[in-house]
Amino acid sequence: MIEEENKARIKIAKQFAKKLLEQTGLKSAPIVLNEIIKQVRKTMNVEIHARDLGSIDGLHFFENGRAIIGYNNKKSIVRQRFTVAHELGHVILGHADSETKLDFCNDDPKEVEANQFAAELLMPIDSFKQDYEKLDGDVESLARLYNVSKDAAWWHVYNHKIFKSN
Repeated sequence: MIEEENKARIKIAKQFAKKLLEQTGLKSAPIVLNEIIKQVRKTMNVEIHARDLGSIDGLHFFENGRAIIGYNNKKSIVRQRFTVAHELGHVILGHADSETKLDFCNDDPKEVEANQFAAELLMPIDSFKQDYEKLDGDVESLARLYNVSKDAAWWHVYNHKIFKSN
Protein backbone atom coordinates (compact mmCIF):
# COMPACT_ATOMS: atom_id res chain seq x y z
CA MET A 1 0.00 0.00 0.00
CA ILE A 2 2.79 2.42 0.89
CA GLU A 3 4.55 1.76 -2.44
CA GLU A 4 1.32 2.59 -4.32
CA GLU A 5 0.99 5.83 -2.33
CA ASN A 6 4.59 6.76 -3.18
CA LYS A 7 4.01 6.06 -6.88
CA ALA A 8 0.89 8.22 -6.79
CA ARG A 9 2.76 11.09 -5.13
CA ILE A 10 5.59 10.84 -7.67
CA LYS A 11 3.02 11.01 -10.46
CA ILE A 12 1.52 14.11 -8.84
CA ALA A 13 4.97 15.70 -8.50
CA LYS A 14 5.63 15.15 -12.21
CA GLN A 15 2.19 16.54 -13.09
CA PHE A 16 2.91 19.74 -11.15
CA ALA A 17 6.17 20.15 -13.08
CA LYS A 18 4.43 19.52 -16.42
CA LYS A 19 1.74 22.05 -15.56
CA LEU A 20 4.35 24.70 -14.79
CA LEU A 21 6.05 24.00 -18.11
CA GLU A 22 2.71 24.32 -19.93
CA GLN A 23 1.95 27.61 -18.17
CA THR A 24 5.30 29.08 -19.21
CA GLY A 25 5.25 27.59 -22.70
CA LEU A 26 8.73 26.14 -22.17
CA LYS A 27 9.27 22.94 -24.12
CA SER A 28 12.85 22.71 -25.28
CA ALA A 29 16.21 22.49 -23.62
CA PRO A 30 17.57 24.12 -21.67
CA ILE A 31 14.60 25.04 -19.52
CA VAL A 32 14.94 28.65 -18.35
CA LEU A 33 14.51 28.40 -14.60
CA ASN A 34 13.94 32.15 -14.20
CA GLU A 35 10.82 31.85 -16.37
CA ILE A 36 9.55 29.05 -14.13
CA ILE A 37 10.18 31.19 -11.05
CA LYS A 38 8.31 34.14 -12.60
CA GLN A 39 5.34 31.84 -13.21
CA VAL A 40 5.38 30.50 -9.65
CA ARG A 41 5.51 34.04 -8.27
CA LYS A 42 2.19 34.79 -9.95
CA THR A 43 0.48 32.60 -7.35
CA MET A 44 2.98 32.29 -4.49
CA ASN A 45 5.22 34.65 -2.56
CA VAL A 46 8.60 32.99 -3.17
CA GLU A 47 12.05 34.42 -2.53
CA ILE A 48 15.19 32.74 -3.80
CA HIS A 49 18.59 33.54 -2.33
CA ALA A 50 22.10 32.50 -3.35
CA ARG A 51 24.43 32.00 -0.40
CA ASP A 52 27.49 30.04 0.61
CA LEU A 53 25.77 27.26 2.54
CA GLY A 54 28.88 25.23 3.24
CA SER A 55 28.17 21.56 2.58
CA ILE A 56 24.41 22.11 2.15
CA ASP A 57 23.08 22.33 -1.42
CA GLY A 58 19.81 24.06 -0.57
CA LEU A 59 16.99 24.59 1.88
CA HIS A 60 13.46 25.92 2.08
CA PHE A 61 11.17 27.28 4.77
CA PHE A 62 8.18 29.55 5.28
CA GLU A 63 8.37 32.89 7.05
CA ASN A 64 5.56 35.41 7.35
CA GLY A 65 3.61 33.87 4.48
CA ARG A 66 6.63 33.72 2.17
CA ALA A 67 8.39 30.65 0.90
CA ILE A 68 12.12 31.18 1.13
CA ILE A 69 14.51 29.05 -0.88
CA GLY A 70 18.24 29.20 -0.40
CA TYR A 71 20.77 27.53 -2.66
CA ASN A 72 24.53 27.18 -2.44
CA ASN A 73 26.17 29.56 -4.91
CA LYS A 74 29.52 27.80 -4.42
CA LYS A 75 28.29 24.67 -6.18
CA SER A 76 28.37 24.14 -9.95
CA ILE A 77 25.73 25.89 -12.06
CA VAL A 78 24.08 22.57 -12.94
CA ARG A 79 23.89 21.68 -9.25
CA GLN A 80 22.45 25.11 -8.44
CA ARG A 81 19.75 24.68 -11.10
CA PHE A 82 18.74 21.25 -9.84
CA THR A 83 18.78 22.43 -6.23
CA VAL A 84 16.51 25.41 -6.95
CA ALA A 85 14.13 23.17 -8.90
CA HIS A 86 14.22 20.58 -6.09
CA GLU A 87 13.52 23.13 -3.34
CA LEU A 88 10.80 24.71 -5.48
CA GLY A 89 9.29 21.24 -5.71
CA HIS A 90 9.18 20.99 -1.92
CA VAL A 91 7.38 24.33 -1.71
CA ILE A 92 4.90 23.66 -4.52
CA LEU A 93 4.16 20.14 -3.28
CA GLY A 94 3.39 21.46 0.20
CA HIS A 95 6.35 19.87 1.96
CA ALA A 96 7.39 23.06 3.70
CA ASP A 97 5.96 23.94 7.06
CA SER A 98 6.67 26.60 9.65
CA GLU A 99 9.87 24.92 10.82
CA THR A 100 13.06 24.41 8.86
CA LYS A 101 13.84 20.72 8.49
CA LEU A 102 16.92 19.39 6.80
CA ASP A 103 16.59 15.76 5.81
CA PHE A 104 19.48 14.14 4.03
CA CYS A 105 17.81 10.73 3.69
CA ASN A 106 17.45 10.09 -0.04
CA ASP A 107 14.69 7.53 0.35
CA ASP A 108 12.42 9.92 2.24
CA PRO A 109 9.24 10.14 0.12
CA LYS A 110 9.30 13.93 0.14
CA GLU A 111 12.89 13.97 -1.11
CA VAL A 112 12.02 11.49 -3.86
CA GLU A 113 9.03 13.62 -4.89
CA ALA A 114 11.10 16.81 -4.98
CA ASN A 115 13.78 15.05 -7.05
CA GLN A 116 11.17 13.75 -9.50
CA PHE A 117 9.60 17.23 -9.73
CA ALA A 118 13.01 18.81 -10.42
CA ALA A 119 13.96 16.17 -13.00
CA GLU A 120 10.69 16.56 -14.89
CA LEU A 121 10.90 20.34 -14.71
CA LEU A 122 14.47 20.58 -16.03
CA MET A 123 14.29 17.56 -18.37
CA PRO A 124 10.70 17.26 -19.65
CA ILE A 125 10.48 13.60 -20.53
CA ASP A 126 8.90 13.94 -23.98
CA SER A 127 11.55 16.30 -25.35
CA PHE A 128 14.24 14.50 -23.34
CA LYS A 129 13.42 11.19 -25.07
CA GLN A 130 13.44 12.87 -28.49
CA ASP A 131 16.78 14.53 -27.81
CA TYR A 132 18.17 11.25 -26.45
CA GLU A 133 17.33 9.62 -29.78
CA LYS A 134 18.68 12.56 -31.82
CA LEU A 135 21.93 12.38 -29.86
CA ASP A 136 22.07 8.61 -30.32
CA GLY A 137 22.07 7.99 -26.59
CA ASP A 138 24.98 10.34 -25.82
CA VAL A 139 24.02 11.22 -22.24
CA GLU A 140 26.97 13.56 -21.74
CA SER A 141 25.77 15.72 -24.66
CA LEU A 142 22.21 15.44 -23.37
CA ALA A 143 23.34 16.74 -19.95
CA ARG A 144 25.03 19.72 -21.61
CA LEU A 145 21.95 20.41 -23.74
CA TYR A 146 19.63 20.41 -20.68
CA ASN A 147 22.19 22.19 -18.48
CA VAL A 148 22.05 19.45 -15.84
CA SER A 149 24.70 17.19 -14.37
CA LYS A 150 25.65 13.94 -16.07
CA ASP A 151 24.36 12.14 -12.97
CA ALA A 152 20.95 13.81 -13.24
CA ALA A 153 20.72 12.97 -16.94
CA TRP A 154 21.73 9.34 -16.31
CA TRP A 155 19.17 9.00 -13.51
CA HIS A 156 16.48 10.36 -15.83
CA VAL A 157 17.46 7.84 -18.51
CA TYR A 158 17.42 5.05 -15.94
CA ASN A 159 14.16 6.09 -14.23
CA HIS A 160 12.34 6.24 -17.57
CA LYS A 161 13.97 3.08 -18.93
CA ILE A 162 15.13 4.72 -22.15
CA PHE A 163 18.63 3.27 -22.10
CA LYS A 164 19.92 2.61 -25.60
CA SER A 165 22.09 -0.45 -26.10
CA ASN A 166 24.47 -0.60 -29.04
